[in-house]
Order: sequence, then C-alpha cells, then structure tokens
Amino acid sequence: LDEFPQADHRDRHGREALDAMWRTSVRAAAISASFILANKATLHLDLDVEELEVLEPRRYRPDGASYLPVLQFADRLVNGAGLSIALAGSGSGGRPLIADLLAETVLEPGLYPLVDFLKDGHPETCTTACYRCVLRYSNQPFHGILDWRLGLAYLRTLYEASYCCGLDGAFSPFELMDWEALVETGVARVAEMTPQGFERRIIDDLHVFRPGPGSQWAAVVHPLWRPEALASRLGAASAELSTDIWTVDQFSLERRPWRVRQTLVS
Repeated sequence: LDEFPQADHRDRHGREALDAMWRTSVRAAAISASFILANKATLHLDLDVEELEVLEPRRYRPDGASYLPVLQFADRLVNGAGLSIALAGSGSGGRPLIADLLAETVLEPGLYPLVDFLKDGHPETCTTACYRCVLRYSNQPFHGILDWRLGLAYLRTLYEASYCCGLDGAFSPFELMDWEALVETGVARVAEMTPQGFERRIIDDLHVFRPGPGSQWAAVVHPLWRPEALASRLGAASAELSTDIWTVDQFSLERRPWRVRQTLVS
C-alpha cells in the first residue's frame, strides 16, 4: 500500500471498500507524521508553529528505483527566511538537522513530542488526536484523519529500517504500547452494533471477527503492515475457519466502525 492519494471507499463494496479505507489510513499516517515533525522543527527553531506549512505527502522515485515516501513542508511566506533550508543544514555527525529532529521525535521521552503525548494520562483519553497533541486550528481540514500514534509509527519507519510496527510481536515502542487495547475496543464497538451472533477469535496473534452468521470474517491489522507480510498468518486463519479472511485496518475500525460492519455483513 505505497499509495498516498485518498481512495474513495463510499462507492466501493466488499474487499475493495476495505482496501480503499486502508489506503486512506496510510495517507492519514503520512499526514499525521508531517504535522508532528513540522511542529518539532518550529519548536527547535523557536518559531511560531504556523511558519512551516505542511504539504501533501508524495512518492519519489529516484533514478527509476523503488518508490520512496516523501514528507513535505515549506516556508509559509514566499521567499521567506529560509527555514526549510535551515532544516536541511548540518546537524550532528554530518547528518541534516531534520534527521536529528526525527531521531529525537521517536526516541526521546523527555522532549517534544513524546513528553507531551505520554504525560497526564493523554494516551488513555486520546485514541486518535486532540488539541493537546496534533490538532490545531490551522489544520482543521485534516482533523478527520490525524492520529498521533500513526504519525509516530510512520516517523519511526523512516528512522529505523528494521521497524515492523508490531508485526514481529514487539509492542514496546511508545506508539504501540496500547495497540492490543485499541483493537479490543474497536472489535467490541462492532460487537455492540451486532444484535446477535457476533463471533471473534485470536488466531496466530491476529484478532479475527465477523458480525453475525453468514457475514465475512475479517482480521484487524495495523495500517502500516504490508499485505505480503501477512500472507502466512491470514493463511493460518483461513485454514482454521475454512473460509477466506479479509483485512480491516485498526484506524478504519476506530473511525468508521459502522461502515466496516456493513461491508462485512453485505
């Protein structure tokens, strides 16, 4: 799912609808990451948070090689003070300054953003985003898709090449510590919408459910898990249940539980 453009799931059905929602979730992760890193940069440079404008993430294909993700922000003022150029300047060890800020963002619990995201019970009260973390007045058009956990996870993928986002069973990173609880809550929300016959299983560490007899089984996945990396686990679940298993990402389960349920039922 290397696509950034938002896919419209409203006119799609079945597995195509869930896949479209999944692509939107990947876009949400990239945009959330952009805002978190832009906030970090303006704080470091002692600027107003509005001085850097977050642009739409895109893909870049250098010299015809594999596509790479690109997070973009620019000086709000045309011919401004060169803030973006400063971020590309020298940091520590010959790295660009923005690389140092990226490392601090995902590694340092005593610095922004982790010091704010993890204090005073914020993780327990904010399942997606709020004005204590990522939301602000100027990014209102994106409020429906911003998510501080997804943003941190996306940034960690840029910093740590071996990061599996919990697919390897390691849920110790800050953005994944309550992953299991979030999945449980999302599945329970769909169960509340199901009058009778709701079923759920845990197969090879995957949370699998279906909203009633005759409906489609689905496994809950993280938006940043690669589909091909899930093949063996989905195969095991399909073999145990003797049916095909679809996937629904946790972000969509949190934001669109009714749409997810209706897709599986119909």
